[in-house]
Amino acid sequence: MTQDSASAIEQWRQVLLDFPEVEEAQAALEARFHLVDHLEEMEQLLEPIYRDQGKWQKLIDLNEALLSQGVVQDSMRREELYSESGELLRDHLNDPRGALVYFQEAFKLNPTDADVRERFLRSVDELESWELGRDTLAQTVALISDPELALEDHLRIARWEE
Repeated sequence: MTQDSASAIEQWRQVLLDFPEVEEAQAALEARFHLVDHLEEMEQLLEPIYRDQGKWQKLIDLNEALLSQGVVQDSMRREELYSESGELLRDHLNDPRGALVYFQEAFKLNPTDADVRERFLRSVDELESWELGRDTLAQTVALISDPELALEDHLRIARWEE
């Protein structure tokens, strides 16, 4: 990143610290999401602003930038971002199908977490997306070391095959 870009980001950051409602400053930082070196810094600044202002799609876009740019390597943090984006789509943007895509990604990363499982499996059931659920469970069942949980998934796969 050039010094000019770093300086511009700092200037927009200063504006938003004092005046978080300034759309121009938000848009200027959003246009720089491709600058991976400062994306986490931009996240720390923009995430609470988006949340306070109810800008749910912008928050999802920010999460997606973090995920797609490879900034977040930790699988637990990636799972959290996928789960959060799914919840925002489901709860605030009334997009249960879009939410399911994010819940599926979270589930692939952490198929044994009770909350992650519940969100994904409930979404599959509510949307009657049996094929997607079956295929996803088939991919992840080998990752599960708990024999009872693995059995539960095998049984669910069998039921969804019918």
